[in-house]
Amino acid sequence: MEGWQQFIVIGVRSKKLMRTVHLGTVLMSALFLSACSHNQDYTARQFGLVSEQTSERVAGAVVTREFFSNAGVRPYLGRLFIDSEFRPNRSVAAVLSYGIWQRLFHKRPEVIGSKIELDNRLAVIVGIAEPDFEPRGAGEIWIPNS
Repeated sequence: MEGWQQFIVIGVRSKKLMRTVHLGTVLMSALFLSACSHNQDYTARQFGLVSEQTSERVAGAVVTREFFSNAGVRPYLGRLFIDSEFRPNRSVAAVLSYGIWQRLFHKRPEVIGSKIELDNRLAVIVGIAEPDFEPRGAGEIWIPNS
């Protein structure tokens, strides 16, 4: 079907309305919407977060290596996960949403590399996601699965 537009929901919402790529003669527009029950890129959960600034329960997710790339997300500060962080028995890395970084860490850039406690496990903050990344159902703090 030449020129046919096909829309695909892939499970993560971003304020970026759509990203378009041409694949042969098919125009595919990926709309980033919530589809938690159909999403294989993350498992939503609550974390007990303890840092110098706060101690509270926060919504987050354990994510696959494809979680950020499937949503077209780049880091605002620091970096996203590297392959070694998905291996078992590794130290825990964490990526924060821009919102939680702003709210709980007062947008301090020196939070990158600092340690927090997530459910009684030490984790190192390695990055802050770009401001418009607000994945419905996946919370505001992400750690890699192993």
